[in-house]
Amino acid sequence: MDRNENGLFDPGDALNVTATDSWDDSNPCGCIQDLPVIHGQEVNECFDNFGTWNQVRPGIFDGGYAFA
Repeated sequence: MDRNENGLFDPGDALNVTATDSWDDSNPCGCIQDLPVIHGQEVNECFDNFGTWNQVRPGIFDGGYAFA
């Protein structure tokens, strides 16, 4: 698809155009978690990021890596 119709392939031109079913058309519903409030706004139903919260724990620094 030539977006500016100059007959040349330019940055932003599409190689091909296709259509597909939308993976987010069928959102989950009826989730059991209480919805958290983040920055004063309630998150969407079935928010799936609960597993990554509260993973930082105090501890000692035991080394690290450096790449040069």
